[in-house]
Amino acid sequence: MTKTKLLISVAAIAALCLDAAELFAESPTPSPSPGAAANDLVQLTVKDEHGNERQRASHGNRVDSSFLAPGQMVELTVKFANGKKGEPVLMTSLDGGVVTLKDAASTLSGDGSVRFSYQAGNAFGAYRLLILHGPDKYDMTLYVVDANHPPFRRHVPSPH
Repeated sequence: MTKTKLLISVAAIAALCLDAAELFAESPTPSPSPGAAANDLVQLTVKDEHGNERQRASHGNRVDSSFLAPGQMVELTVKFANGKKGEPVLMTSLDGGVVTLKDAASTLSGDGSVRFSYQAGNAFGAYRLLILHGPDKYDMTLYVVDANHPPFRRHVPSPH
């Protein structure tokens, strides 16, 4: 009983001392993964079959997510701020879909980038990708969604 009261008191004091935005907000600026230098950030470009590009960035060891249609094929270009030509990079799918190399080998080009193709699975849901560059690893989630029922669409109740 006294442990419960103590925990409630600590939580109440923390809530009073900290602004609610500080309790729930995420950092708006990218931060490197533990042990990585500030220039270890990853930029990722997702290019669809129509040539439309979406830019994503790493935040620590996570890369911003993206939405795909079932079975959609996209080209992923991963660029490392600290990448040197010839360094090996590995990208693998943990939950399905198919990763294919765009170049002869999965090594960085002169500008610190490497290209992969990814074909999403046919089932709706999350597909995780793992990107390995030297000792650093980055996680990315691609969500396969139904275009007729996109996620996060706000439901507006009918007035009738």
